[in-house]
Amino acid sequence: MDYIQKFKDFINNIKVSDNIAIFYHSMCTDGLCSCIITSKAITKITNVIPKLYIQNEHEITKENIKLLKDNYINKIIFVDLCPDKSFKDLRLLEKDHDILIIDHHKYLNNFNSDKTLFVHSEFIREDLDGSKYPASKLCYDLFSKMINVVEFDWLAAVGLVSDMGYKSWAYFVIDVQNKYHLNKDDDPYRTEIGNASSVIKISKEVYEDRDIAFDVVFNSKNIFDVLNNKLLIETKKKAEEDISKWMNNLDKIEKYGELIVYEIKPKYKIHSTLSTQINLRFFPNNTVIVISDYENKELLEISARDQRCIIKLNEFLRDLVKDLPDSTAGGHIPAAGARIRKEDLNIFKKRLIEKYPNK
Repeated sequence: MDYIQKFKDFINNIKVSDNIAIFYHSMCTDGLCSCIITSKAITKITNVIPKLYIQNEHEITKENIKLLKDNYINKIIFVDLCPDKSFKDLRLLEKDHDILIIDHHKYLNNFNSDKTLFVHSEFIREDLDGSKYPASKLCYDLFSKMINVVEFDWLAAVGLVSDMGYKSWAYFVIDVQNKYHLNKDDDPYRTEIGNASSVIKISKEVYEDRDIAFDVVFNSKNIFDVLNNKLLIETKKKAEEDISKWMNNLDKIEKYGELIVYEIKPKYKIHSTLSTQINLRFFPNNTVIVISDYENKELLEISARDQRCIIKLNEFLRDLVKDLPDSTAGGHIPAAGARIRKEDLNIFKKRLIEKYPNK
């Protein structure tokens, strides 16, 4: 299948009368950047402004379906999302909707049909694992085949850095840094692009129930508008206090060869950002597992990072939790996550230590 041509056909078939909804990965900077690139590119090509933007986590809920119906949506686009959990619901939605899925996560189902176009990063670049081709860069590249979208290059750079895609796309990020006269560093998180990705991500961690960063980023003309936004700066300060607290307690980590395990009880949902920073700045040659126990939450949040990409962390976590009730796991090779019940912590840790492939 010529996925690029099929993608072009889908976009070119959008009419002024169409009502479009874009689902994007919640709690994820890459998902937000993918959504905004997609929305703005569609408007630039077709003059159609998408009607709905919906945060989601790889499944279609009853509330989502009602929202689609109430807003007379007839075209649905998923970015940075693979709705494997809702495969049957997706097939039902095909009766009244044309569907486009753009993603880079591991998938169980090939969603392609007469009504659904599934464009996975590995369909476009067979030489790259999906984890190394973040959705924001994929969306940018796809729309670049149709129209000049260079004004969105900084969004693609911010998104891919946030999803640990820098090593695969360093040349692209450096080009963006040169274009906008930004700082460069071997650690992208020490640059403006890394700072922007962090401030967006942190806003989602502080305000779980609403995406305060979306409107800010959507209305930003450049990366400096994001970095200088007062709301995002204030939000970052709140989260940084929590992050600093746990960064200053790294003497509490447990070390098993190359495996680092860190149990925390943070105020905000910072486990993803914290695990990334610990891995990049303190333990670049280790696998970092952060286990977070949040107050009033039934499940523990687990975040795994290893920039060396020598272990497929997404598959490793799935194997560890596969028979634990109410558990989930997924993500990418260098950055993955899981959820388990609090009562299963000891079982999880025992398996983790026993199965981790120490040299």
